[in-house]
Amino acid sequence: MFLPVFRVTVLTLALCAVPHPVGANGRFPMSTDVFVKPVDSEVILLSTTFGLLISSDNGATFRWICEEAVGYGGVFDPDYAIGADGTIFAGTPDALMISSDGCAWNPAAGDLAQHWVADIERGPDGELWVATSTTARPNDVYLSDDNGQIFAAKNMRSETAFWRSVRVAASNPQRVYVTGYTQAQSTLDGGVGGPEPLFYRSDNGGESWMQIDLVGVEFGPQPLFLLHGVDPTDPDVVFARSVGANGVIGDFLYRSDNGGTSWAKVLETGTGIRAFVIRKSGDIIVGTVNNDADMDRVFVSTNGGVGFSPAAQQPQMGCIAEDENGRLLACGANWEPDFFALGSSSDGVNWTKLVRFSEMKSAYSCPAETLQASLCESRLWPTLCEQFACNRGSSNDVDAGPSGDGSGNDGGGCCDAGAGAAGSVILTAATGLLLLAVLRRRRSKPLEPPSQ
Repeated sequence: MFLPVFRVTVLTLALCAVPHPVGANGRFPMSTDVFVKPVDSEVILLSTTFGLLISSDNGATFRWICEEAVGYGGVFDPDYAIGADGTIFAGTPDALMISSDGCAWNPAAGDLAQHWVADIERGPDGELWVATSTTARPNDVYLSDDNGQIFAAKNMRSETAFWRSVRVAASNPQRVYVTGYTQAQSTLDGGVGGPEPLFYRSDNGGESWMQIDLVGVEFGPQPLFLLHGVDPTDPDVVFARSVGANGVIGDFLYRSDNGGTSWAKVLETGTGIRAFVIRKSGDIIVGTVNNDADMDRVFVSTNGGVGFSPAAQQPQMGCIAEDENGRLLACGANWEPDFFALGSSSDGVNWTKLVRFSEMKSAYSCPAETLQASLCESRLWPTLCEQFACNRGSSNDVDAGPSGDGSGNDGGGCCDAGAGAAGSVILTAATGLLLLAVLRRRRSKPLEPPSQ
């Protein structure tokens, strides 16, 4: 559906009223997830609220791909995965999109060309697992062992279920976990029953599944239970969060040490968990996004997730991953308080800026016949670059900003210039964003049964 003009106007003006640049679709510019190419770690994908940033040189430079080129738009953040050969997989509301070069994006063959792809998981042997969450079509869990050429349904077909997350044990690829929920159902007495959580485990690579009751789990208004990870050495130890179970906007993190038969709450967060990683050392880092300086945002466990403590440093952690060399990559606040869109750390304590949005090098360069070249690079990039004030001097080698705050340059953008000097720029940006928002479809990942 189209977003009403009234809502778009209020949203756009409200966002441009704050002293930060505005995303290309009216959303506040944030980094949302990070993915690293297996083995060599040279290719890094940084998902943002305004498209995808790609680095092919281990984070030295990042180039921008717009949402339209990938095949989605509006208020939606795709899940991504990278194959060992560099193939990129993106889960969108309409299809699983695949690209071998970041330029040409095509839907996967078969059923996944017509599905809302909720989650993508790359298994330890390079296999790809995909969970779908589409309305008005049966959903299933799919597996590809040939780098995305063919995806086979893995016996989870359902007319009523929305599959939301899938995880595979690194120490035993036959152990697979899947979660989701059922849509609201009519009851025998004429009423409507609410959605119910679903949790399944397979011990034979998806050939058969065991449904397990979520014993010990508390839920919020919606029974959304999302898997985060499986212990790399013990396939019975699995972690998941109950979304909105802690005061509606906060989450509960749960740990099971018996393959999901029962669960123990190990962490309560005041806002939603956005980052989770089990390090090669066994330490676990969990992160949330909030701008309350008095609220802990990052938590660390050194005992296998049995207990967590606040980390020494507290960036606004919207994502985290560990590469093959043990380097941590995490999303942070591009402006205050972190001054990095993507940061790196060797110890999980001290974080160094890897890139800010103002340091984007260029649009990703593609052949002229691609949408990335004709739309993203030629028409959209100049405006986006101006908003972030990119290419006006790099802060890659600058340790302190204008006030010595470690911010490098000022981050750029229409709103960073202030209400006075930037008034005309803000108005121009707001007008353009308003027109763009009215014309674009708006979609979001469902926290309740999605409608299309």
